[in-house]
Amino acid sequence: MELIFEGKPLKSFCFSMVFNIGWRHEPPELRGSLLRTFDDLVGILKKELPEYFDVSKHIDAEFSKLKVWGTSDEAESLLEAVHKVLALPPQIFLEIGGGLIFSVAAGAMKSEVLKELEKMKFPRPSKAPKVHIRPRNFFKTFNLSRLETIFLYSFLRETAGEVFLELSAIGDRIHYGKNFRLSPFHEISKYKDRFKASLAKQLETTEGTVDLLINLNIFKKEKVLIRDALEELENLDLLKKIDTIDKMFRRVSS
Repeated sequence: MELIFEGKPLKSFCFSMVFNIGWRHEPPELRGSLLRTFDDLVGILKKELPEYFDVSKHIDAEFSKLKVWGTSDEAESLLEAVHKVLALPPQIFLEIGGGLIFSVAAGAMKSEVLKELEKMKFPRPSKAPKVHIRPRNFFKTFNLSRLETIFLYSFLRETAGEVFLELSAIGDRIHYGKNFRLSPFHEISKYKDRFKASLAKQLETTEGTVDLLINLNIFKKEKVLIRDALEELENLDLLKKIDTIDKMFRRVSS
């Protein structure tokens, strides 16, 4: 299992399994199957883990994740739970494709547990699932890095409203609603400090760290660590890519 780990001096950990299948991949005849499948997987995890551990699911447009939060002194219980969840691919993965692509952990975990997780072998996705629900009202961010895309989305969410981000294997998308209004772009340079503060707050928790690592790495070939993102952030200047961004928005204003 490919595992990305970010250590933190805490008494807890957060662990997430990431799958390359989301609600846009469901054909009409299987609508709702993904939600039921992940409800079942959450149930398996809860049976195997201590009662006070928190288990959740999230189904995005083109990927999904199972998340476990627990205390470091009982992290070993994660091993059997993960094995039971991943030993046999759920039926929907066999029908439309997709499966586990990587895992992320943050917090305090014994090195023995991390090594055992990395040694686990599970069937790779047999095929990439097809998109059945086509996206509408969006612009792609082909020429921006993932961190630049997240930065731009965060800026638009605060200044333009009615936007949401979809991370995709074929190009990340920022969707916009009917009331979308683009703010003057000279304001984007002033937003950098707010964005840095927002990331710092997110990184205070194991769950926030895991979510950021997933967003930085999903559908990317090279592993991105937190220190890589923070280094890129220091040099980030979207005003240098104003021409690229302007092209994205032309269809919105036309």
